[in-house]
Amino acid sequence: MRPPRVFPVRHCQAGGFWGFFATSVTDTILLTVFVNERPVRVPPAGDALAAVRALDPALADTVAAGRGYLTDGRGIRVALDMPMAAGAILRAVVSARQPRETDDHA
Repeated sequence: MRPPRVFPVRHCQAGGFWGFFATSVTDTILLTVFVNERPVRVPPAGDALAAVRALDPALADTVAAGRGYLTDGRGIRVALDMPMAAGAILRAVVSARQPRETDDHA
C-alpha cells in the first residue's frame, strides 16, 4: 500500500496559515474506459475483462467462456488480461452462431 500523499492547503480561518493534510488517494482513483461506447470506471490495475464486467457481468461471462471476444477501437482483437489505460476503447463481440457439433454420420 502506498503511503498517504500530502497536499498543501490554505487554511483561511487561521489568517492565511498554510497547513498540510494527508489523504490516501489510491482508493479513489479510477480510470474511465469505454466498453461498447459506454463509459465505465475501473481501478488502475484493471484489465479488459474487468472493464467489460463493470458494464455487464453477463457479457463478461460470455466473453470469458469463449463465446465472444474483445477488440480495441480499431477492431483489432485484444487479450482479456490486457491492462487498461484511461480512455481505452473496447468492443465486446458476441456471435449469435453456435459452434457446430461434430457429425459422426458423415
